[in-house]
Amino acid sequence: MKKWTKWKPENSDIILPVVASASIASAGIANGRNIPVIFVPSDPNKKIDNIISIHKTIEAGVCSCSWGIARDRKDIVLILDFSEPIMQRFFVTFDIIKFGIVVDQIMYTHCLLLTTGDEKSKLSLCLNCEKIFLEVHCDGFKKIWDKIFRDTYARHLKKKYNYSQKVAYEIFDKMLEEMAVFKRLRM
Repeated sequence: MKKWTKWKPENSDIILPVVASASIASAGIANGRNIPVIFVPSDPNKKIDNIISIHKTIEAGVCSCSWGIARDRKDIVLILDFSEPIMQRFFVTFDIIKFGIVVDQIMYTHCLLLTTGDEKSKLSLCLNCEKIFLEVHCDGFKKIWDKIFRDTYARHLKKKYNYSQKVAYEIFDKMLEEMAVFKRLRM
């Protein structure tokens, strides 16, 4: 079974671009790992706000997740298919250059907290805001993601700073080594 898809948005799709991120850790959740928190804007009909609000009043809902790649290969797409308590589909897009580290952390923790906000949103100001905790499986996509992230980021470094391809890959690999420290942090 294919674990990812090339995705091209349709007019009816509810697309939620990640506009800000943070992370939070708790000893009782995800073995104390840093859990990514993503902020997405509200859609025009407030469907994402309704889903988050409804989940506050129930013990658990059902949401299946799958990964996709935007056809322009600038975004990774997390497809959220809610089936209980109501059916709704959302496409959460992550700019690879801006939020690639967040995607990498989701791949590591297999979860995230989703809330609405804007580019100026900060977790410290939103600790009591409504959020939804999602379990995100990455079966089969992790290896694909690792290659896409490395190639895209190295291409970015090469273009922006005029590095050779070899140096760009070395810088990316060093960045991942440094970021691995956060993955190992526990409460």
